[in-house]
Formats: sequence, C-alpha cells, structure tokens
Amino acid sequence: MRVSTSTNILYERINGENIDQRTAIRLCAEAGYQVLDFCFHDAVTLKSGFLTDRWQSYMEEMKRTGEACGVEFALGHAVVYDFCSGTIDREYYDSLMERCILGAEILGIAWLVLHPSTMETERFSPDKPESKKANLAFFQKWGKFALDHGVGLAVEGMWDSTLDVEAKYAISVDELIDLVDGVDLPNVAVCWDFEHGSIMGMNQRHVVERLGKRLKAVHISDQTGINNIHILPYQGVTDWDEVLQALADFGYDGEFNFEIQWYLRRVPEELLLPSIRYSGELGNWMVKQIERFRERSRCDEKA
Repeated sequence: MRVSTSTNILYERINGENIDQRTAIRLCAEAGYQVLDFCFHDAVTLKSGFLTDRWQSYMEEMKRTGEACGVEFALGHAVVYDFCSGTIDREYYDSLMERCILGAEILGIAWLVLHPSTMETERFSPDKPESKKANLAFFQKWGKFALDHGVGLAVEGMWDSTLDVEAKYAISVDELIDLVDGVDLPNVAVCWDFEHGSIMGMNQRHVVERLGKRLKAVHISDQTGINNIHILPYQGVTDWDEVLQALADFGYDGEFNFEIQWYLRRVPEELLLPSIRYSGELGNWMVKQIERFRERSRCDEKA
C-alpha cells in the first residue's frame, strides 16, 4: 500500500491565493510523495489551461511535470457537479467530464473519483427512486466511456451538513453498493471517504466490510465538525484505530490517499514544504500500522 495525496493539498488557502497545480506537484514530490491524486476539479475552479481548447496540452504538461519529479498519478478526482439538477448547463459539464476521463487516460490514472447526485425533490426521503435512476444512467454512460479509455470510476460516499443519512443519495453504504452493483461494469467501484463517514457517525469497520472488493480508493482526512474538515489525521475526532484495523482486516490494497486541503490553509508559505513532508511521514506510519495489524491477525490465526 502506497501513501498518496491530492494535488489539492495547497488549494483553499485562507488568503485566497491558491497555488497552481504544477507547483503543487513539485512541492509534493520534493516533500517525498511519489504517488499523487490529480484534482481535475481544481483545474476547473482555478480556470487553468484545462478550460481552453488546448486542454490536452495542459494535461501533457502536467504529465511531463510529474515525470520530471518522479511522480505517478494513480488517482484523480473529476469535476464535481450536480447532474440531477435541471438548471445546470449539462452540455458544458458533460464536456468537462469527458475531458476529465481523457485527461485521466493521459496521466495514466487507474481510478477517477466522481460524486453521485440527488434529486432536490427527494432530499431527506427514505426512498429515492428518481435519484437512483439518474445515477445509474450517469455512471453507466460515463463508465462505458471510461472503460474504452482504460480508466476506472470510483463513486464517492457522501455526507450532509444536517447529519441526516437520508439527506442525499449514496450517503448510505447500502445505496452506494446498490448503485455500483446496478451499474455492473468492471471499472465502476467505490471510493470511501473516512472523514465523511466520521461526520455522519458511521461504523466504519462495518462500512469497509460491506464494501469488500468494491472498495478501490479511499480519502483520508479528519474533522472536528462540519466547519473544520479535510485536516490531517489525529487532529480531529475520527477513530483511526478503527479505520486502520478495518483496512487491515478486510484486505484493502489500494492507495492510502490523503485529501487534506484544509490542513495547510493557514500555514505560512515558508513552512509548506516541511508540513507536506510531515503529512507523508504520518501516512507512512499509518500504512505501517495497517501492516502491523495484519501481522497480528495472522499470528492470532496461527495461535
């Protein structure tokens, strides 16, 4: 299991001065990261070259930057949009989604994370048949397209500020499983965000067990409440022993991937590099802890 982090680690700076993706890649590599999660959503919100007619050149530049730094892009995060909404510019966002998948192909990304969506009329409803129908159609469409380009899609489990599990579609692990199994494509799986699960008060051991081999990617971050999210593990309230033991016991073998953009939002620029380096050191310790838990279980089985 390898430690990785999202390129959004330097995004959402408190002073509003977000650092460009090329610089983020270089700094993460200098801090010791060899595997990264490329955030296409940031490429959109930063109004980068990804939004121009030369978007492929932008992605080739990101690829060259990664190669020069000795970095592999194993994961990605697609643009986030509420595709169940009737008011969005669907043609515009569909064109961005196509670019995200083709960009993932350029970077060699194995799993691209996407968010599900909810019909506004079904918010807080225990049954969401129209949301399910729309999500099935969306992930079957893009799953087939991605399959043709060698990219996997991982549907991310959601959360809601109301802390109500029925607030949105696919907060519930049962709905997430039902969706992925319903799409029934070999390249459509699950990304579980442990911070989301922590906010929603879920039994995360149970979640990891239920997801089983569907779990192909994770987002690792901590929280102290809905107004302080995406921080470094052990700085919040998440039970990390529970999480690491679950990953050990139920055979997760994907990347151990941080999504910690609020961790550095107030850190002075001069301290960014050592702070990123520390996050990698913590990630390596957590992966070793997973390995220790696995070894302990093997010894218990032999006893």
